[in-house]
Amino acid sequence: MHELLPWYVTGRLSAEDQARVRAHVEACAECQAEVRTEERLEAEVARLPLDVERGWADMRQRLAADDAGPARRPRPPVTWLGWGVAAALAVTVGVISLPQAEPQAYRALGAAPAAVAAGNVVVVFLPETTERQMREALKASEARLVDGPTATNGYVLHVAPARRAAALATLRADRSVVVAEPLDAGGAR
Repeated sequence: MHELLPWYVTGRLSAEDQARVRAHVEACAECQAEVRTEERLEAEVARLPLDVERGWADMRQRLAADDAGPARRPRPPVTWLGWGVAAALAVTVGVISLPQAEPQAYRALGAAPAAVAAGNVVVVFLPETTERQMREALKASEARLVDGPTATNGYVLHVAPARRAAALATLRADRSVVVAEPLDAGGAR
């Protein structure tokens, strides 16, 4: 009976159901309280400006304005969460898209760890740098991602020692790079 109360209050039940619910409500204090609540809700909804035609007209105007040309919308404030998500996505996609080495032989969990190239360059990208721009910068400098992002949003890269000076120059020339520095004393400044 409870689920019929909204329809009872708005008079949308058949005459037979309306009479049956009315008889129940007269005998049930809980349903009487619910009917009062539903009546207040109906009164509030009736006061709402629900002009559907006006709503459609407003929407058509907004769509026409969008079709007229790109409007400059204010940029939302940049948050650390957004940077973190973007950096994590960039690293994930960057690692996946890096050239893969020849498949290694099967290694058991108890085997000695495989040698990992140590990072010898650190790079920091502008916060608005896309994953694609990061990937292109890494390819252009022939660098491999080793670690990152660090606490300071840096990425640790490995570049072949013979190519490091050229890689640093390539990275520093990239407009999306804020910092590109060697990590050891053997690097070019």
